[in-house]
Amino acid sequence: MMAAEATKRPRILVVGQTPPPYGGQVVMIEHMLSAGFQRIELVHVRMAFSRSMAEMGRPALAKCLQLPMLALRIIQKRFASRADVLYYPPAGGDGIGIYRDMALLAIVRPFFRRTIFHFHAAGLSEKYDSLSRAWKLLFRRAYSGADAAIITAVENRPDADKISPMLTVTIPYGIPDPALGLSIRPGGNKKPPMLLYAGVIRESKGVGILADALGELRRKNVGFRACLMGEFVSKEYERELCGRMASLGLNNVVEFPGALAGVSKWERFASASIFCFPTFFESESFGLSIVEAMAFRMPVVATDWRGVRSVVREGKTGFLVPVKDSHALADRLQYLIENPDVAMAMGNAARQIYEREYHFDLFAGRMEDLFARVAGASCRTEQPT
Repeated sequence: MMAAEATKRPRILVVGQTPPPYGGQVVMIEHMLSAGFQRIELVHVRMAFSRSMAEMGRPALAKCLQLPMLALRIIQKRFASRADVLYYPPAGGDGIGIYRDMALLAIVRPFFRRTIFHFHAAGLSEKYDSLSRAWKLLFRRAYSGADAAIITAVENRPDADKISPMLTVTIPYGIPDPALGLSIRPGGNKKPPMLLYAGVIRESKGVGILADALGELRRKNVGFRACLMGEFVSKEYERELCGRMASLGLNNVVEFPGALAGVSKWERFASASIFCFPTFFESESFGLSIVEAMAFRMPVVATDWRGVRSVVREGKTGFLVPVKDSHALADRLQYLIENPDVAMAMGNAARQIYEREYHFDLFAGRMEDLFARVAGASCRTEQPT
């Protein structure tokens, strides 16, 4: 009986990348696929255009050759599984992903009764104006008439509005508690304090601005250590940033452990005191690593950028600074370093907000509600075969 009931659950075909590489969108799709929804069933077709963060958003012949094969796999899986709802994460405003999406969606969307777009990346609406007339026609064919659009923060509403979906919902990210089971206790007064950045190491993530801010702290004899955890976007940028760090006298206080996952990653979070996220990345929609830091009782100093401003509560869980302003970033970091009681209070407030607003159970529940709403309507229209 239970098996028979399970087969009656409406199915949604999820197209999306899972690790590797590691990034906010990729991690959240992996979490979603393992959520164990009760009312709907997810069927996955893995998108694998990039094997590393350095490859993401860059043109390559191999990616072009993968496109028709991916379209074929999606269509085959659609009929084999009878999943008639398509879940798709549109690319953001950087790179060539939007052109890939338009071509792929124009092929596969006609085979589905309903479509859900999940805007993990931001900037699609800004890209539209730069398209040629022909590409704008394909844009409308690929994206228009979606049954639902999911945005991670209200600041990203223009992306959803550009495609005029029937329904737009805001569902912030939520993650399983990463601090559970760690032997290192998060939070506390660590001396010298460890400043942590986690994410792709590229200029538009603000790491160059962070280097300048750390150099300013160094000149003021403010004690700290710093860890920039993540994969460099290119070997060229690695050489550039490391040279910049050396010229600022930061070699002895800054480390680059690379992209970490699992316990190794979370131990770095647990050992840190303050989280830095000075992004101005074109496709930044939310900042998943901010939520990860909040779970570890860290105050956050981030930029007032897109959906980031909805996650960091100014003066309560951290500070927001202007984009590309290294002096403002250094000032807020220095304040938290020199006022550890304030930093600890902000970190505790961040943990409370994580538990109340950004836990994975909340995210999963909201996603399942939306999936059931869209897929349930679809399930009533498809005739059994």
